[in-house]
Amino acid sequence: MDDQVVLSIGHPDLSEVGSQKTKNSSKADRESRKRAHKLEEDDTVPSKQKLSKPRRLTNVDVSDFLVKHGIKRDTELFAAAKERKDEGQIDLANFILSKSSKPVNDKYAWVGADYAEAIVLQDFRWSREMIPWNDLLLLLERETVKLLAPKNQFSSDVIIEKDTPIFATSESQIAYMVPLTAPTIVYNNKGQFLKCCLLNIQSLRNKGAEFADYIYESETPPTEIDTLVSSYNTTLSALLDRYAPVKTNTVTVRPKVLWYTEEILKAKIERRRAERKWRSSVADSDVRLFKKRRNRVTYLLKMAKSFFLTAFIDKNSDDQGKLFKALKNLLVEKEKLSFCG
Repeated sequence: MDDQVVLSIGHPDLSEVGSQKTKNSSKADRESRKRAHKLEEDDTVPSKQKLSKPRRLTNVDVSDFLVKHGIKRDTELFAAAKERKDEGQIDLANFILSKSSKPVNDKYAWVGADYAEAIVLQDFRWSREMIPWNDLLLLLERETVKLLAPKNQFSSDVIIEKDTPIFATSESQIAYMVPLTAPTIVYNNKGQFLKCCLLNIQSLRNKGAEFADYIYESETPPTEIDTLVSSYNTTLSALLDRYAPVKTNTVTVRPKVLWYTEEILKAKIERRRAERKWRSSVADSDVRLFKKRRNRVTYLLKMAKSFFLTAFIDKNSDDQGKLFKALKNLLVEKEKLSFCG
């Protein structure tokens, strides 16, 4: 510092009090003293008492473990990891967790899903890059959906054809759960009927006349009206069971979905006509016609469902709570009374 310096009025004399320290420099000084004090304490602790990081198992270590214990299945490996964890050794359990499949969270996470035992969707974090929303709904309904795969490693997209369970995890509480007594989407109604159109009325009349003659010629005819009516009812029931037995018809009831159109109904009628014609004639031309009509029905159903769900999502996508409430009303079948048609 220069000996001759001109100070302003009220300015402290730095030659007497020294250089003033700022707040940041004082904080850094305190942190450095704490680190130095901590290093001195660590040096005084014996080396045996210091905590060492556990060694992680490698693929070679686990392979040697499998060969040594004769483990050939996943369940046997999980049981061995559970036993070691109970004994305080968690290295094998950590290895299994680190090698497990990751939840679906990017567009290429579907690679290997066609061979997976289960699919996990993470926290409902849906994005259009991962999978379009209408394809996700089709996937949850066990429909065949093509999923993206990197073209530099795979020649085709991923297609899940088997019945793979799909689970979804969420940080928030589940808003609702479908009760176990909820009605199924497809159910059967059974009704009993008498096929009276094939009943021979003349034979029934003759049997009734024979019954009247039997009552008239009987040595001890019934004198009370109730006994006579009961006897006639029993005889008539036996005749009906003989000539027109009771039959049971099962009617499959399917609720009409919102994307079902008149065009799809007409296409289904044409498909049924082509199928009946093919089964009666067994001709190659009729087979080709039936397959053509069948493929058209499948195409119309898929396109109508896709367009409806896309418009439905776009309409309710402004609020996630509103979207899931609307999906509940759309996909959860309400219990209602239904009779045979």
